[in-house]
Amino acid sequence: MASNQSTEERLTAALADRYTIEREIGSGGMATVYLAHDLKHARKVAVKVMKPDLAEAIGADRFLREIRTTANLSHPHILPLFDSGEADGFLFYVMPFIKGESLQNRLDREKQLPVEDALRIAQEVAGALDVAHEEGVIHRDVKPANILLERGHALLADFGIAQAMVGTDETTLTGVGMSLGTPSYMSPEQAAGEEELEGRSDQYSLACVLYEMLAGKAPFTGAVANVLRQHVAAEAPSVVDTRPTVPEHVQEVLDRALAKSPADRFKTTGEMAAALALTTTLAKGRSPLGRAKAVVYGATVILGLATVAVIASIGPDGVSGLPEDYVAVFPFENLTGDPELDDLGSAAAYLITDGLSRANEVRGVATKTVEQALVALGEGGSEIEAAASLGVGLAITGVITRRGDLLQLLAQITGVETGEVSQSVEASGAIDQPMEAVDALRERVLGALAVSLEELFFTQIARPPSYDAFRAHQRGLEIFITRDLAGSLPHFQRAYQLDSTFLDPLIMAAHAHSGIGDRAGMDPLVRILEPRRDELSAELRLQLELFVARLAGDREGELRATRTLAQHDPVSWGLLHANVALGAGRPAEALQALERVDYDSPFNVGFSPLWERLAIANQLTGRYREALEAARQGRERFPEAMHLPRHEVRALIALDRLDEIEPLLEAVESMEPERGFSPGLTLRQAGTDLARYGHSEEARALAERSLDWFQSRDPDGYHWERARALLLADRPEEALLLLGPPFEENPE
Repeated sequence: MASNQSTEERLTAALADRYTIEREIGSGGMATVYLAHDLKHARKVAVKVMKPDLAEAIGADRFLREIRTTANLSHPHILPLFDSGEADGFLFYVMPFIKGESLQNRLDREKQLPVEDALRIAQEVAGALDVAHEEGVIHRDVKPANILLERGHALLADFGIAQAMVGTDETTLTGVGMSLGTPSYMSPEQAAGEEELEGRSDQYSLACVLYEMLAGKAPFTGAVANVLRQHVAAEAPSVVDTRPTVPEHVQEVLDRALAKSPADRFKTTGEMAAALALTTTLAKGRSPLGRAKAVVYGATVILGLATVAVIASIGPDGVSGLPEDYVAVFPFENLTGDPELDDLGSAAAYLITDGLSRANEVRGVATKTVEQALVALGEGGSEIEAAASLGVGLAITGVITRRGDLLQLLAQITGVETGEVSQSVEASGAIDQPMEAVDALRERVLGALAVSLEELFFTQIARPPSYDAFRAHQRGLEIFITRDLAGSLPHFQRAYQLDSTFLDPLIMAAHAHSGIGDRAGMDPLVRILEPRRDELSAELRLQLELFVARLAGDREGELRATRTLAQHDPVSWGLLHANVALGAGRPAEALQALERVDYDSPFNVGFSPLWERLAIANQLTGRYREALEAARQGRERFPEAMHLPRHEVRALIALDRLDEIEPLLEAVESMEPERGFSPGLTLRQAGTDLARYGHSEEARALAERSLDWFQSRDPDGYHWERARALLLADRPEEALLLLGPPFEENPE
């Protein structure tokens, strides 16, 4: 018979018009692989030639038909097929020549792979299989030898060969030493001899490969018959027991993908890929938020000194007491590698939360609240831990991946108390219409929640904004958090111009105008919003009511709106409620809100006005010792903040401990003025408090010190404060001269 050399010579002659065979580069039970030069395209290729006895057993027609079916598969992690055919009795197909190695080679060398490498490879292969399964192609032989590695990334090879063997007489295959699949990686249904397999069979095989990458061996080893029996009946040993450094999240993915019944596995390998993406994020100790965390956290701090920190309403034990029918939706992680899609994760969280906010039975916690809860935990904090700190019952997390021209979004609904994923929901859409994919996911998530909560709740889902409009809105928020409120306005305006159905930018623009004291700028925005209030979520309608009341000078209306906001979402709006209550002359109500604040929260430790608000609320309710303690604790944390010593002085005066105020006043006099405060103002206010408690001489002395400070800084400025100090110093004629003719004619 012909030798190996004569076989290669025959092959070289048979393919001479298309390929120059250079040398053999690999051989297995099914085929021999040759390095060749593609004459037409001037490139190196790999020509895989089936062993003659297997080719005869399968038959040329069946082989070529199945191979051609796989030629249309397109995915970054599927090894493409360049060519296939029959020549001089040889069945062959042609692939790119990969300079790397197979996963099998790497495992032979390293035994166990780093966790991140194993997860990445498995995720890439899962994505490749998902595309194939959608086209009706089942691989049937997923194993390390069929996964090639190029620059560390996976390429799944040999689609179609196992499929071509289906239906071939088993005795014939046994005679040539072939079997359908590789025992160590066979699914239970494959091991049981079933021919009609679905994609979840490949999923099981991939889970075996992932197991081996982590544990250093396949889940079941030994004699072939014993391995097959274990696939059908035995539970795979825990990877974590073998390798304790593997995160529990990875074990959970393996447990599901290695389930004996296909119905208990992930619905698709795309779902498995997304779950692996989530475990990759968790394994790295990252929180999938990115820029959105800073955007929303900062925006919350700025909003009228009100929602300074959503964690402010969380008590000392870290639980806010939100009802369990609240759902926390976290921004999805963008795993596409495309920075143009960085805002899409925030858009997904926003739209799902907006849909929940319109529901009757469940509520979505404000996106800013959710994001800040995760920030509060610091690096390594998980979404489930953040959700637990909020006291909610369910958490929704997710990832965004790309498959060719399709975006794929996967959301997981997790019970916070148990930490178990109750449902996984996925949706996909064209990459040039990203918000359509997000909208599809939102509808499915809301439907899944309706079923899981056994409630038929009604929700009027608003049409999602265009992605460009949402991005413009995000840019506005980024500028807003730098305290450049005026600079944020053009971006909010552009967002609304890009999509006039998107009303959130108008709400934020109204906040910006309010923050800079521009009521004239607020008014036209409110006029646009009022006729469209039915299009707003409940929370946005309440914010609109707040603006309407603010424009009308209706303090009670402001208080009603913020009180209701705080009732709906105490974590997000509790501090705003306290501020407005103080402004409306309701210090007891403000104090009640402030008593729920966790002042050691990572958000609050950097915000000195919070301590001022607590001192004021205590002072106005006659709790002078508590006011003194609040001011002192604040001053310890913020020694340069001028507004805190003045509240300490006020409390000391009320407690008749005048001997303690002079060191504080001397310290204040040495400070530089800051926005809204100056040493002269603090001295004058302390004098006013002294006068109120009957200390007239001391009051006049402080008034004179106040005047000296104003004179030294700006003799022609500070007219109003200087006039008040002159009145306190019992110099009314000079005060009238300073204020001008109108006051001279009618001093009352």
